[in-house]
Amino acid sequence: MLSATPQRLIFAGFTSVFAAGVWFAGPAGTVEQAQEVQVHAVAGTVSWLEGSGGNVGVCAGPDGVLVIDDQMKPIEPKLVAAIESISKAPWRFVLNTHFHGDHTGNNATFGLRAPIVAQANVRTRLLDDKGKNGAMAASGLPVVTFEDGLELHLNGEDIRVKHYPHAHTDGDSVVFFAKANVVHMGDLFFAERFPFVDLDGGGSVRGLIAAVDEILKTLPDDVKIIAGHGPQSTKVELAAYRDMLVDSVKLVGDAQRAGKTLAQMKQDKVLSKYSSLAWQFISEDTFLETIARELGVK
Repeated sequence: MLSATPQRLIFAGFTSVFAAGVWFAGPAGTVEQAQEVQVHAVAGTVSWLEGSGGNVGVCAGPDGVLVIDDQMKPIEPKLVAAIESISKAPWRFVLNTHFHGDHTGNNATFGLRAPIVAQANVRTRLLDDKGKNGAMAASGLPVVTFEDGLELHLNGEDIRVKHYPHAHTDGDSVVFFAKANVVHMGDLFFAERFPFVDLDGGGSVRGLIAAVDEILKTLPDDVKIIAGHGPQSTKVELAAYRDMLVDSVKLVGDAQRAGKTLAQMKQDKVLSKYSSLAWQFISEDTFLETIARELGVK
């Protein structure tokens, strides 16, 4: 049995925050209220929506609407209105990129509008989640699941969905729109900030690096990237993110080989070169703790 060390308690807290769909607005721990939803056209039939939680993808056209992720419960009316401002066509599918509550918070109601699709581990974790809100309601569970991937043919798009195991979680999917030349990365990409890697949810920093490496090899240079969090990005920015991940693991590994403890690494600020990527949820020390835990640093 794992002992309840302060480090493990911290990560358990992060996991429950994401899984329960709670989003902290600042150090004082106040909860963010439902904000306005901004609609961003990307290319072709693809748009993305910015609101409370992870970025939502929308593919809308004559065949109907595909919704990728659905943020947190308080934003539901505004999110639905934003989707309907793009298209009032029937919803065909709701696709979850992973199980965290800031991406699945409206599953229970969105699942009444269209079938929910996700990697098999997402359904398992939503069934087993014992976070703040308990297990997902039956209407919010994926009814179409897959192991490695699937393809959807909708609105003139060939949409490829691929599973990347043990990255941000163990159920991550990335969505590729071939004709629009757009990719929705889910939380494999936190643009302009440190990522949250859910080690307790099957994630791995090194697995995340491997996934981003593989994705970069398949993307055209002019691809448009929808991040799980943060602004629309380019392949150059995704490559810089990958380089930051690789270098961060090296910096922590070098300190570990030099005999440094986690406390000493924090004191030495081994990730200080990336301090500008800190944000309200993942600080420089938090990301250091994630890497240190994975590498077995005490």
